[in-house]
Amino acid sequence: MSDSLLPHNVTAQERALEATVGPPLFPKAPLREIWDPDRCPAELLPWLAFAMSVDEWDPTWPEEAKREVIRRSFAVHQRKGTRGAVLSSLAAVFGAAQVSEWFEFGGRPHTFRVRISGSVKASRSIARASEIVRQNKPVRSHLEALEVASPADVSLTLGLAVQTRVTQAVPVDFPEVVAPQFLGFGVHSTMKQQIEAVHG
Repeated sequence: MSDSLLPHNVTAQERALEATVGPPLFPKAPLREIWDPDRCPAELLPWLAFAMSVDEWDPTWPEEAKREVIRRSFAVHQRKGTRGAVLSSLAAVFGAAQVSEWFEFGGRPHTFRVRISGSVKASRSIARASEIVRQNKPVRSHLEALEVASPADVSLTLGLAVQTRVTQAVPVDFPEVVAPQFLGFGVHSTMKQQIEAVHG
């Protein structure tokens, strides 16, 4: 049985075109695998996510994160508008999340706080997390604070510098003070003779 969908009177050019574009458009995967988030080919995951009504999708996510979001989609939609839906949808993308409601931290009624921890790129993740929360939170509730905690490996080097100085007193015997002597200037006799010769 042929895998081609072309009729029997196909031209050579049409066969070549099918051979070029056919495999990417029609991957050889059984129907049961296509609808299974664990076995679906990676290139078909965006279409599976669309079919499962995944609200938040990012093509740059790792493949395992994409599969996890699709896996949790049905459960999230069952509980959408609850604290559990917010936790589940955040955990699918970021790995770990905590939600604190207003009566737990003494805030204004119907406010809540979210804390995300895991491998997070702060700038993009804050916007993405707030969008996930917006789509899954109860309509009456308002996000008060969003905290993104990313673990960092910090190497700390401690250095110690010690400087010592030894001061030693060395006794020096200075000579007795010498009384000032008369200093005089003399003119050499040759110069004196030259001066007398000039003045005649």
